[in-house]
Amino acid sequence: MRIGIIGAQSMHAVQFGKLFQCGKHFGNARISSIWGGDEPSKIHEVMDAVGIETCYDRYEKVIENSDAVIIVTRLGDTHLEPALYAINKEKPLFVDKPFSVTTDDAKKMVKAAVDSGVPLTAGSTLCFLPDVSKAVESSHDASFISISYYAEPGSPFGGYRFYLSHLTDLCSVICGEEGTHVFSTRCGDNISSLISYPGKQVLLHTNTHCIKPVITFCGDKITTIELSDEKCYLRGMTVFMDSIKTAKPQVKYSRLIYSVRLMSAIYRSLDSGAKEII
Repeated sequence: MRIGIIGAQSMHAVQFGKLFQCGKHFGNARISSIWGGDEPSKIHEVMDAVGIETCYDRYEKVIENSDAVIIVTRLGDTHLEPALYAINKEKPLFVDKPFSVTTDDAKKMVKAAVDSGVPLTAGSTLCFLPDVSKAVESSHDASFISISYYAEPGSPFGGYRFYLSHLTDLCSVICGEEGTHVFSTRCGDNISSLISYPGKQVLLHTNTHCIKPVITFCGDKITTIELSDEKCYLRGMTVFMDSIKTAKPQVKYSRLIYSVRLMSAIYRSLDSGAKEII
């Protein structure tokens, strides 16, 4: 199976790519080509690290000459066009986080995937870790849940969304899609977003010292789960390959859209200083 990578700037091009080239995980599936127009200076570095032989000057050529596609460009607003092109060519695809920066773009990608029957996998690969399933169970009895992780508020790779998407994706899986309002505040590098859910509150907290993703549940007892941000790459690609084998999506599309809606509401709240509707 030939898999094409779109994007060279993100380290995920190497992290995901090596999993295929080693031959231990996914049989004869290999990264066959790459487009790196997002960071031309890194193309050969990624090709050498992964063992990719072919580089195309247009992402369309990567898609046309692949059986499946991985989109890893860092800016979420660059995902829509190549994703729609891949879906139109009936190529299963993985779209890295942040899935999108606007709800409209997220809905367009989901609609295209649903209408065509092409399986789409997307978002933070942290969501595919087995411990997240345990976290979902723990969430049922909790009245307060906090999710914390690293983030640079002024990231050059699309700003706060680049890192925030990890937390909003995890929130969409663990806490569901019923959040109604969010209030966000910033103090230095600390950003906190308090989300109102029916019967519970959820706090998303980021700063530059939260090296590992940590989820805490407060109910009759306090439970804490620390996620591995090293094992998530393999889990994400395993889910992606399962979607190809079964020809069915392995991700709940509505949660991808909810995550983008939540990100947008957090941005609005930071700007307005008020509670915003999700």
